[in-house]
Amino acid sequence: SFAMHQRVAGLIAEGKVRAAHDVSDGGFAVAIAEMCIASNLGASVAKLPQTYEAGLFDEVQTTYVLEMNESDAKASGLPVIGRVESQPRLRIEADAGDSIDLPVDELAHAWQSPLATGGGQ
Repeated sequence: SFAMHQRVAGLIAEGKVRAAHDVSDGGFAVAIAEMCIASNLGASVAKLPQTYEAGLFDEVQTTYVLEMNESDAKASGLPVIGRVESQPRLRIEADAGDSIDLPVDELAHAWQSPLATGGGQ
């Protein structure tokens, strides 16, 4: 919704957001993986928001993953779903039994592979 976009823009303008990514193609898993690839940092995600009932790879309209100080997130009323880790590894645990535990370099390789292989190979 427009209100959510305004809320996120306000947090960014206040300097409370270090990084942001929309949850679009590939869902939460891809959004967080792309953030890890861009920063070469890891992430541990213990829980997705309770209102999120789709799978890890499903697009969710008007949803963002924000990297911010935990106290700022809580003060803003935003759910804290995990934390940034210095070790470049992505760990996501989901209720549906889905889980991810991969080094960021493997994620980066998989993300770049379709572009590197070219047409139909």
